[in-house]
Amino acid sequence: SDRLMHRHDFYVGSLLDASNSAQQSLANSDAGQTGKSTDANIITQVISNLSHAEISTHVENEVLKDGNQFGLGASKIWNYRIGIVNEYDGKSLNSSNGKSIIGGDPKTLQLKNVDAISWDPKQFRLIVPSNNGCVLMSHAVRRRFIPTTWKGTHCSMESMSEADKQKLIDDGEAYLKYCW
Repeated sequence: SDRLMHRHDFYVGSLLDASNSAQQSLANSDAGQTGKSTDANIITQVISNLSHAEISTHVENEVLKDGNQFGLGASKIWNYRIGIVNEYDGKSLNSSNGKSIIGGDPKTLQLKNVDAISWDPKQFRLIVPSNNGCVLMSHAVRRRFIPTTWKGTHCSMESMSEADKQKLIDDGEAYLKYCW
């Protein structure tokens, strides 16, 4: 819908603002091979180019699960502003780790053989591409997500030439500046 596209554009533009602490994440869902992960990768590449820093990381479902004591610490999640959840499994964001990240609650991250560190995820954003939809149990968590669905009209990054990829990145930079 136009309303969700406007929210999507606003969200993408807000990724450029390192001091923005709005608690929102983006959930892209629909069938496979529709360009959801490509979109997330292009967005993070463009933002990295504009900010001249690596600001995104891939987040495995396993590190979000409650029983994984060193997961978030091992992924060095505190060094980044954007986390792309790899193929969301429908459950991991409902864990206490997932809820506290989405809510921007300070966390103590356990590290192996090193003292624990304190992390405040207020400027951390999640992009959640999923083939199975985005299942969020808690209303407080659900209302912080911008849901979008994709149609099978996008091509895969693997089938694109380097020139086409660079054009997407250049166009993406103009698009992000427009959103901002």
